[in-house]
Amino acid sequence: MTPSASAFPTRVFLRPATPPPDFDLDQALHSLRRFADRRPAGLALAHFGLVPDPMAMLEEADGLLRRWAEVAEAAWRAGQDIADALAVAFDSDFDGVAPEHRATAETLNGVHSNAAGFRRWLEHRENPA
Repeated sequence: MTPSASAFPTRVFLRPATPPPDFDLDQALHSLRRFADRRPAGLALAHFGLVPDPMAMLEEADGLLRRWAEVAEAAWRAGQDIADALAVAFDSDFDGVAPEHRATAETLNGVHSNAAGFRRWLEHRENPA
């Protein structure tokens, strides 16, 4: 998961990181559960630092990852572009990001590498050979 903050401190949001080739939804959710089972007193995210309320962050990350996967799978099954579907579904994440920082936010937390990871995972899940 990758939050955005430093370049645009007025808006922080969490987005999943699902880049190819090794993204696997079940493994990602299992990892989040393992972190939660440890009841961490702190949680530090790469390129962001310590986040408040680690249990709430892990719960949010689980729910977000599941919602992104649902959107990605629905688009993939319908023969639609996964990146377009994710962009439409989660564009409101950028609400409150200053216009001068939007391009940076979209680059750091865009949907294209995430879409590619979901697509590869879905294709591999459907045809594991």
